[in-house]
Amino acid sequence: MYEIDELNEIEKKWIDTVGEEFLIEIEKTAMSKSYKIPVLLSFIKGDKMVTEVSIEEVGECFMDYYSNDKVHSKDFRDKKHKNWKQWSLERYTKEAVQNPIKFLSRSKFFAIEIFYESTEEELVAIYEIVQKCKEIVDAKYKPTGYNIGININESAGQTIMHLHVHMIPRYDGDVEDPRGGIRNLKSQLVPYKG
Repeated sequence: MYEIDELNEIEKKWIDTVGEEFLIEIEKTAMSKSYKIPVLLSFIKGDKMVTEVSIEEVGECFMDYYSNDKVHSKDFRDKKHKNWKQWSLERYTKEAVQNPIKFLSRSKFFAIEIFYESTEEELVAIYEIVQKCKEIVDAKYKPTGYNIGININESAGQTIMHLHVHMIPRYDGDVEDPRGGIRNLKSQLVPYKG
């Protein structure tokens, strides 16, 4: 549109900005279902685009998008979405996290501090997975300790923008002084070039 002079003055100001990069990224996004549309709509407030929204705001937009338009409801025509018309806001929010947010958060434009926005059920499931992993590692490798951690956002070292847990088995004497966790476990881990 820029090349054929079809942009208005506001749109022209987006050229060579992060905003333009974002639009190009969205243009390349696969849309077999329209799940990602309500997530993107949640970033539009009146005639402005905001850079940050809460999971609750995304859930509200997701709920509004699907419950108020019959055309959009075709995305929910499968067993997984049975009784979706009776879903609560919490259930719509969970669906948004499991589908579009999960995939959109892989791009540099969507960073989600999902740990703090996880439901109690999800946190219990994470704990159970960590426990099961510990049992498996204990049985095979017999470590004497573990470092278990979650990095949240780039400032904390997160390089993959979705919730994941680091579980590192440790052994007596694996380092001279184990204080400080994993920072000095292996010199090639510092600095990390994700």
